Amino acid sequence: MIVMLGDSITEWAGNWSKLLDSSKEIINQGISGNTGVDILARMDEIYFCNPDFVFIMFGINDIFQGYDIGTIFSNYQKILQKLEEKTKAQIIIQSTLYIFGSSPEFKEVNKSVTRLDEKLQSYSQENAISFLNLNEFLSKDEMLRADCSVDGVHLSQFAYSLWAKTLKDTFSEIFK
Repeated sequence: MIVMLGDSITEWAGNWSKLLDSSKEIINQGISGNTGVDILARMDEIYFCNPDFVFIMFGINDIFQGYDIGTIFSNYQKILQKLEEKTKAQIIIQSTLYIFGSSPEFKEVNKSVTRLDEKLQSYSQENAISFLNLNEFLSKDEMLRADCSVDGVHLSQFAYSLWAKTLKDTFSEIFK
């Protein structure tokens, strides 16, 4: 069993098994508006699933709500440690995605995304956890591509198809 864990960006993909054309059972544990604090509060739901793999992505709501990068990263670490303690799941961290827009506020948010993703990638390397930088496929010049977004934050169907292709190409053995 595979769990996709995160916020609305994960949730709005809908049926991950269909999106990934996979016979595996994939549970969508994305919930709109979730922050790291919210995910920490619902970890029992994840343990109950007894997953073999957990793909995790969150952080944009935390940034929007004014959490500093250190706090967001600390919540990530707590979640990852709990997953390692209470499950046998292989964990795959997916980068927090950039947003799209031209205002100075968007640029500041994207700078925060860069800092968070750098911390997550470094942590992944130090702890032998897989890290997938989705911004390489969905973004350009540290900004979510316009054709990948419906509102500057959430993804278009085209972006979900790119995400799914990236997952299948990178982790083909998981999604057979």
